[in-house]
Order: sequence, then C-alpha cells, then structure tokens
Amino acid sequence: MVVKTIKSKYLKYAERELCALLRLKNTHSDSIVQVIDAYMNDTSPVIVFEELFEAKTFDYLTYYNQLDIPKIKLYFKKLFYALYVSHSKGVMHLDLKPANIIY
Repeated sequence: MVVKTIKSKYLKYAERELCALLRLKNTHSDSIVQVIDAYMNDTSPVIVFEELFEAKTFDYLTYYNQLDIPKIKLYFKKLFYALYVSHSKGVMHLDLKPANIIY
C-alpha cells in the first residue's frame, strides 16, 4: 500500500481529490492506480492507494535515460488511455507532470 497524507489546511482539495479518485475506482484499467481506502486521522486526511511494485516515475526513467523509442510509445499509449478512461468518468487530471506518471 501507498499512503498519501494531506495537510489539514488543504482539506477542501483533499475532498475534491478523493471524490475524483472514487469516480475512477474499479475502472479495471492497469493505467490508473486504485484507491483502497480513505480516512481522517487526528489532523489530516489520508488516502491509501494500491502499491505498484518496482514502479518508477516517468521523470526518474527519463533522468536515468532508461527509455528507448518503443518504450516511450508504449508509455504514452498507456497515458493517453488513462486520460481517456478518466475523462469518460468526468475526471480531469489537473497536475499532469512526469513525477505523477508511474510505470
């Protein structure tokens, strides 16, 4: 599991993010990380995601030059499919950047 704790001052944004993530729950797409649970601890909201073993972020892969053209094509195909699935559920990713793309 991967646990994301959000500062309490961002509670409004955490609620919005959780709402969007729950809309994507059970999409049965290997391109979208699934939410396992969400709760409020004493001070902050917490979102629990499935763990992706041996996963790396896109910025890590590009920094260490571990990508060739066929891999890049595959990764972008998966990225575009994930965006298609999320948009079909009425969810737009507002912080799309290499650090938020996991492969």
